[in-house]
Amino acid sequence: MYCEVPKDILAQFKEHLQEGKILYISKPIVEKAKPGYRVVDAPYMLKFSKRTQILEANDDPAFPKYVFSLTPIEQLPQYARRTDCFLSNNTYSENSYQIFEYPNIDCV
Repeated sequence: MYCEVPKDILAQFKEHLQEGKILYISKPIVEKAKPGYRVVDAPYMLKFSKRTQILEANDDPAFPKYVFSLTPIEQLPQYARRTDCFLSNNTYSENSYQIFEYPNIDCV
């Protein structure tokens, strides 16, 4: 899952958003993932607001550190020129949002 944080509230969350942390996130805005920017194969994204709250969890050895989905090489041609399962070009407004890509931060 990926999230967007408006620049005007970025400082409120920046210290918590680090790779490898397990976070409890409450009151985010859940939206459909943008079709032109698919960091992960997920239909939704998070957008933080002034009301969003983050609580850091203690390390949990049972929590999966890496999650992946492999596509057999013989199935790859069917995904040519598609952006619903693989990355596309990074198109977003630099003035409105900072986009964070933390593959190891999992939303609980």
